[in-house]
Amino acid sequence: MKRILLIAVPALALLAACTKTEVTHQQSDPQQISFTPLSSKPSTKAMISGTSYSTTDPTFGSLAYYVPSGTWNYKMSDADTKLYIPTSEISYDGTNSVWTTAKPYFWPKSGSLTFFAYSPYYYQETSLTSTPITVTAGTDNDGIVISSYDVDAHQDTDLMVADVTKSKDKTANETNGSYTGVPIVFQHKLAQIVDINLETVKTSATGTLEVYDYANSHDGTSGKEYQAGDVVFKLKNVSVKNLNTTGKYTYSATNTDSPSSVWSDHATTKDYVWYNCISDNSGNPERFTDNKEFNLTFNNKHTSNANPYLLVLPQPLSERSSTTSLDKPYLHLEYQVLTYTDDANYATENVEENVDLYIIHGGASGSATSGIEIAQNKKITYTIRINLATRQIYWAPSVVDWETESHTYVIG
Repeated sequence: MKRILLIAVPALALLAACTKTEVTHQQSDPQQISFTPLSSKPSTKAMISGTSYSTTDPTFGSLAYYVPSGTWNYKMSDADTKLYIPTSEISYDGTNSVWTTAKPYFWPKSGSLTFFAYSPYYYQETSLTSTPITVTAGTDNDGIVISSYDVDAHQDTDLMVADVTKSKDKTANETNGSYTGVPIVFQHKLAQIVDINLETVKTSATGTLEVYDYANSHDGTSGKEYQAGDVVFKLKNVSVKNLNTTGKYTYSATNTDSPSSVWSDHATTKDYVWYNCISDNSGNPERFTDNKEFNLTFNNKHTSNANPYLLVLPQPLSERSSTTSLDKPYLHLEYQVLTYTDDANYATENVEENVDLYIIHGGASGSATSGIEIAQNKKITYTIRINLATRQIYWAPSVVDWETESHTYVIG
């Protein structure tokens, strides 16, 4: 039977669904429960950085279930699993150098506890104090659910959920790094797009693509005047379009050897402008650096975005139904190609490209490749290569053969 556990339901509602088995404390000097939070992957800025959870990082939420006998994976009866710690805020106690609850909880004398945790407890846009993330629980105590998460509204919130395989079947505090307590190893549950880079490339003599300056090191300055055939690239706009921004997150741990971490019910789409030349004071397209590359974090050219990253809801990717449809996520590019005929004159081609993220992530055009997605816990850099070599003009000479002609003239 599939079982889903939700969190922030009142403790009484959960207990009402359990058996009458009671949990009692028989230790004469029970040990208080504390936590040892860690982060499993590095990130940036407002994101948790590195693999440690600092004492200055946000408070997080946790709950625990009591298993009187057996293990979490092989409980004697699901009905025996009882809520032991309801959803609670875990904060750092500087006096005692531990992560703990405001109300203390203590280890049971027998049986074991399995812990679920998520971070942060409050949305980070609210100074970590006013709006808790709504995490709910189901009927069989085996996971957590966030029914509706809006990543666009919470671009400063680094949503993480702990790996329950590290926090199951616990009977006492443990030493882990610089902390003592239940090991809580958080994993990032969103994705980040951190860079979009454009490169002009050409096939090298060895057959590989290499970054290439189609203006032949000319930039129009004295001694480096443009020559006929030089090509200059200028960027106008880069946008990531049609991204889903809302969805449901479910962490199901019926079998903690392989818990399921899934985003579903994707809805609401939004376009994000990554770079727009109108944002420059000149309002003009900007030349590629050394006429070879344009490297863009989220806010270094489009100043309305405060963060150097875009938090993205993990989501499946597929190909647009047509080149003109807007029904799937895609990358939109606008740039100019200036081809010089002498040092001062050139022809201007305005180019627009729409490339499906499905294709960029490795999907095959024209086929429904499964498993192509923006995945959890990924910091993504997109590098788009512009290869004019495939458009290089060649000449294909041939000769019209001589036609034979013969004349005869008779005299006399």
